[in-house]
Amino acid sequence: MHVLVKAPATAIPESIVVDVEGRKDGENVTVADLTFPADVEVETDPESIVVVIATPSSSAVEDAPAAEQAADAEEASAE
Repeated sequence: MHVLVKAPATAIPESIVVDVEGRKDGENVTVADLTFPADVEVETDPESIVVVIATPSSSAVEDAPAAEQAADAEEASAE
């Protein structure tokens, strides 16, 4: 997702941090929820969704250690 902004060259944000703490599964974060410096004008529709909160399924959580082990093994064999 890209958020189009208009600002003086020295005020263009390098990044935009989205705080998702306290949000519930299935909840959306829109452009209107984001915070920008005062001299930055947002040109993207404020109702555009930038993040959808999704809790990982239990199978995805269970698969994570196996994926980490595979990545570690691949790293070790590359050395």
